[in-house]
Order: sequence, then structure tokens, then C-alpha cells
Amino acid sequence: MPANLTPAYLAAERRYREAQTLEEKLEALEEMLATIPKHKGTDKMQADIKRRISRTKDAILNAKKAGARHRVSYTVRREGAGQVALVGPANAGKSALLRALSGAQPEVADYPFTTRSPQPGMVAWENVNVQVIDLPPFDPELSPPWLAGSIHAADALAVVLSLGSDDLLHEAEDTFGLLRRQNTWLRPGEPPVSHHLEPSAVGRVPLPAPPVPPHEDAPRPKTWSAVVVASKLDAPGAEARLELLTEVCPALPIVAVSAETGAGLDDLKAWLFGLLEKIRVYTKAPGKKPDLSAPFVVPRGATLLDVAEAVHKDFVANLKSARVWGDGTFDGQLVPKDYVVRDGDIIELRA
Repeated sequence: MPANLTPAYLAAERRYREAQTLEEKLEALEEMLATIPKHKGTDKMQADIKRRISRTKDAILNAKKAGARHRVSYTVRREGAGQVALVGPANAGKSALLRALSGAQPEVADYPFTTRSPQPGMVAWENVNVQVIDLPPFDPELSPPWLAGSIHAADALAVVLSLGSDDLLHEAEDTFGLLRRQNTWLRPGEPPVSHHLEPSAVGRVPLPAPPVPPHEDAPRPKTWSAVVVASKLDAPGAEARLELLTEVCPALPIVAVSAETGAGLDDLKAWLFGLLEKIRVYTKAPGKKPDLSAPFVVPRGATLLDVAEAVHKDFVANLKSARVWGDGTFDGQLVPKDYVVRDGDIIELRA
């Protein structure tokens, strides 16, 4: 049966598409529901409008609660070895995951859009800290306009999807589709170079390639190292859903975890550091032991000069020699300035 939509309904629908605030969206949705013709041909449309009204009211209520608690800031100062953003649909378990990993206390609830602003936490792995940011959920209609900027400001991404959701496959497809539309291009993350961790699974859909620059001198699109976190491993049917997730997930490592039982969390902490594509090196003064509790964190592929600059800029100009203790050298080996450091190297700099 044709819908036979009225001019009044079409005008309300246009106002909804053009709305700039949640309150304007709600007003337009309520007018759409009031003016839509009531017959069998519009039953599904009416149900969809009612669903959107309910979700928009929840989002408005949660935004007011957040505003009453504190002034919202959309930028988080980077701390630790680097910043990993948690992204995903509503009720995927991002806030519970942040709490379990870091001890931070974000609001955790079973209704959508609990997180209305970036919520940071520090995740300790061995002797380094990784900053993890819980962001508001992805939604094509209700996600805040600043969300893409917060995602792009992060060093790496953890895409959180719930193994407890009956809509898991649709949520995965929607999430990766929204990332592409935000010009967020992903590449497979890796565990730390000193660890040989295997993911719980690996997605099978080819990763879309970033657009080719219009000319050779144009900057290439940025890509983010990423991993998929399959949360709520303790949920009924989680193992079967994990197998299904690989069918629709891009070719990224999948790490299955449970914030409730703690399963997989230690491995995930290592993956979070690995996403940053960095290594740890240590320094020592001549004749003294190194402090192995406070490494310098440098990018993979860094050279001895990069480490010297991280220690103190004067070392770069005045460096005379350096000795290295590590897996790739014999103890105390003299190395040139272009020596590529490895994770766990101990370096003695002489100026």
C-alpha cells in the first residue's frame, strides 16, 4: 500500500534533516509522527519514527545529566606512551571496558548514549602507560558533530563491538561504514614487537584503500592502526557470534574480551601498546645500572640519534660514542649513530 505522504509530513521530514540540535530533531520527529497518514502502508514508518523519538529523548536526557555534572571538553591532552580511542555503536561495552582496563570511573549503564563526552583512562602495561579514550557511540543521526575530530586526534583506534548483541553484524557494518564516511582509514594493528600474541580471530573482508592523492606532491591520507575488540565474551552465544563477526569484519585482528570476568584483558593491554607502533629503550650512565622502570618510548625504526634527542637535545650535537646491551648485539657493543634501536635495548650515551 502506498504511503501517500502529506505535504505537512514532508515539510517536517525536511526540518528533521536540517536540524542542528537534538531538541530541533525531536520537535521535527514528533511533528512527523503527528502528520503521517495512519494506515497499514505506514506502519513500519510509524514504528521507526517512534524508535527515533525514544532514542533522541534518551540522548537529550543524558546530555543534560552530563552538562549538570561538568562542563564538557572535547579535547583530551595526550599522556603516556600514546592515545587509543575506543569507538563503536551504543551499548557495545566501551565504558565498562575502560573501567576494567584502567580503573577510571566512567558512567556505565544499560541504556544508549551514556557517554556524552570523551572519557580518558590510563592503562598500565608492564612498565608503560597507554591513554585510552572512551568516545560517544556511533550513530548516523545522533553522534555529536565533533566526534570525527576526536577520532582523528587519536594515535590509534580500538573498534568495540558487542558479542552479546543480536544486531552484531549490522552494528559492525554500520560502524565501519561510518568510519569510511568520516575519512578514517584503518590498517591492521600488531602486538608489541617483544610479544608474539595471536588475536582471537581475524576479519575476512578486504580493507578499503584510502583514496589516491590527486598528484604526487599531495599529502597521502592518514591511516590509523586498529584492532577490533569483541566485548562481552561472557554473553550467551558469544563464541558463535565471534565466528560470524569474522565474516563481515575488515581484515583486522579481533581480540575477544570480557570486562565482567577479565578474560582477554591482559592480552588486550599488550595490543593497545602495540597499536602505537612504538618500542621501549633504556639508558644508563657509565659504570651504573639502568633504571628499567622508566623506559624512553620511541617509534619503531628509531635510531640512536632519535633516542639521544629524547634524552636531551644537547646529546645530538655532542654525542661521541654509544654502547648497547640488547638481543641484537653483544653486551656493551659500540654502535654507530644510525643504529636502529630495538625494544628492550639499554643504551649508554657518551658526550
